[in-house]
Amino acid sequence: MADASGIPDWSSLPRDLLIAVLGWLDAPSALAYAGVCAAWRAAVAAGAGVPLARTPWLFTWEPDDGTVSGGPTGATLRCVLGPRSASFPTAPFPRGRSLRCCGASHGWILASDEQSNLVLYNPFAGPSAANFIPLPPVTDFKCVRSCYSSDDEGRIEAYVHEEYCGWDAESFGSDFYHKAVLSCAPSSTGTGGAGFTAAMIHCLRRSLSFAKAGDSEWRQACAMGRTGYKVLRHITEDGQQFTLNTDLDDKYSDITHHDGRFYTVTVHGVVESWDLSGSSVEVIGTLGYVADDVLLLSRHLVSTPWGDLLQVRATMARNLDKYSHRVMVQIGKIIPHRHRMVKLRPAKALRGHAVFLGLNHSSCVHPDEFPGLRRNCIYFTTPPFADCDHPWNLGWNGMKIYDMKNNTAEDVFESSTDIYAMYPRPPAVWVIPNRNQADKACCSSLMNLSLGD
Repeated sequence: MADASGIPDWSSLPRDLLIAVLGWLDAPSALAYAGVCAAWRAAVAAGAGVPLARTPWLFTWEPDDGTVSGGPTGATLRCVLGPRSASFPTAPFPRGRSLRCCGASHGWILASDEQSNLVLYNPFAGPSAANFIPLPPVTDFKCVRSCYSSDDEGRIEAYVHEEYCGWDAESFGSDFYHKAVLSCAPSSTGTGGAGFTAAMIHCLRRSLSFAKAGDSEWRQACAMGRTGYKVLRHITEDGQQFTLNTDLDDKYSDITHHDGRFYTVTVHGVVESWDLSGSSVEVIGTLGYVADDVLLLSRHLVSTPWGDLLQVRATMARNLDKYSHRVMVQIGKIIPHRHRMVKLRPAKALRGHAVFLGLNHSSCVHPDEFPGLRRNCIYFTTPPFADCDHPWNLGWNGMKIYDMKNNTAEDVFESSTDIYAMYPRPPAVWVIPNRNQADKACCSSLMNLSLGD
């Protein structure tokens, strides 16, 4: 088909053909495909069930099962919205590298590579230096020692750490890193994605480290001992009340960036505020302590668009008539300058927004940004939780939508629990694109899009 000048009119191609071509594209090319013209954009929306620039994504990769040497060299992006839950492979990792994900923040993936070094990876763009940013190497940590091959190459084959002895170089990062987030998205100008600070929970969730864009080494800000924190515990025995100053075997549960600082929360509810270098810390207090006889599933911190810092706590429920899925979620507003937390009413706490929690940097978005999101709901991926090694045995696994108004939970996708058969690392993480990120990826990918002959 061509116009009067003889130039082919690509916009008039049959929709069925356009949708068929879509099935052969990876995620960056699909975004570029949707940006060619209105007709192609409509075909992509019809084929995927949702406009690709208007959906959060689930980033998944194949779990390590010991049958294949090396880690994953590619992954899949799945639309959260739309009736078809369409999925697209990511572009191959640069230079055939393998990655193991340990976080997602501001639309970027934070992952451990084949040498267990952390890198930033943009899943919405093709492989290039600007979309694959290295962070300081794991060998920068004084607690990690390298083991080299005996041949002339002298390559790193394994790492030795007091908690992880003799791990091979590629697998070490999967257990050494637990969660990493960014203060902001890497800048598109300058070198090395200037402007961001990376924060990382690592080493059995007892250590916290920071690195700014362009840094050559990590700044270790905290390393908990085995006893963690001393806390005051109020005990009633034989009708008498008394207080004990006891040690808690504590670990970090989550980290987020809020109002120019990083905030952390531990398993036992100790909230800390850190400056961007990690050199200054303020202990806000123990907020939301859980009694010994309550099974804690997770704690997360959420920075909201209206300026509040929230703590979201999931525990196993005792009242099964009210909580049929056996999970109770509570939300509190942290007031840092007053060193306290105020419990919020579940139905009002999110102000009509949706929250995404899991291995990702916790995100709170309004359904107007992503039409189809459910208001006042929390989208969970279920990571290794604080006090429960196997939460799936209790019915809390996979990707869940928790309705704060009705105290109900359901799967985000059908059969979503199948990929959660492994422990400890869940092979999925939410990715919430920055505004215009998909459009920028579309523009850059258009230059490389090829439909073949």
